[in-house]
Amino acid sequence: MNQEFFVEEGKTSSDRVIHTPSSFARKHLSFVQEVGELTSLKPHSCIRENLKSYLFFVVKEGKGSVTTGGKVYEVKKGDCVFIDCVKHYEHLSSAENPWTIAWVHFYGELPKQLYALYLEGSGNSPVFTPEETDSYAAILQELKSLEEKNTVMSEMQSSHKISTLLMKILSFVVGEKELSVDHEDAEEEDLFENLREAVNEHCAEHGLLGTLAVQYGTHPEKLNEVFEGKYGITLSDYIVNRRYNNAKEALRFTIKPVEEVIAEAGFSSADQFVSMLDGQEHMSPEEYRKKWAQWVKS
Repeated sequence: MNQEFFVEEGKTSSDRVIHTPSSFARKHLSFVQEVGELTSLKPHSCIRENLKSYLFFVVKEGKGSVTTGGKVYEVKKGDCVFIDCVKHYEHLSSAENPWTIAWVHFYGELPKQLYALYLEGSGNSPVFTPEETDSYAAILQELKSLEEKNTVMSEMQSSHKISTLLMKILSFVVGEKELSVDHEDAEEEDLFENLREAVNEHCAEHGLLGTLAVQYGTHPEKLNEVFEGKYGITLSDYIVNRRYNNAKEALRFTIKPVEEVIAEAGFSSADQFVSMLDGQEHMSPEEYRKKWAQWVKS
């Protein structure tokens, strides 16, 4: 849901997307809970605690303060803030120079693991000042655009963007040498992109995981493991979700019989697709087609 509204009439103006992650995203991915931009028109404070969330924001204009761990940190334009929201925290915009901030609330297993590394590198400070913040703000804008789509694929892409954001933060705080991308890393990136493209093109083929494992000279279990390490989802689950989305698309835009659609998508069992559709959309294939296919008359 994308909306512009006043959090408190006359005090703040914000443009945000509030996202409720799917059960799939909660189980497998790093996921966005809220992302947007806020301008304080007058001094405005936010006080929270016990949230299973991490908050990252960039101060684009103005200044303010952040309180966490019993300490107060003054922040200004060009600063970034990274907070574990389980702990009590507050942030307050300046009265003399109200701020504009771009922010994201997110969660997942990867952020949990990397936040400890961030604290170690930052000396337990939630605030750091990079050489520039435009690239950080650009990632937040990309996340906002992805969340507006609200699909399984956009959740996967958002998870990848969160990983990019985390690695960017850590590369500055921990040090470029420890997290730099060398020639071998670039080759690895190409390998993963080629793997994704192969799945996108051949996802309907039975035994695809085994075929790809042979092609890449490894075992299916290992291929699942490294793919999950990169994208937060096993290759097996990615294949299934590509089939799922292809079947949904065929239900919407073709008049093929349901059984044919499911088979052509690559499902060996119609029950698997029916179960996934019921879990995600709470309807049968016939009901989904009737609701979404414009050529079907009620």
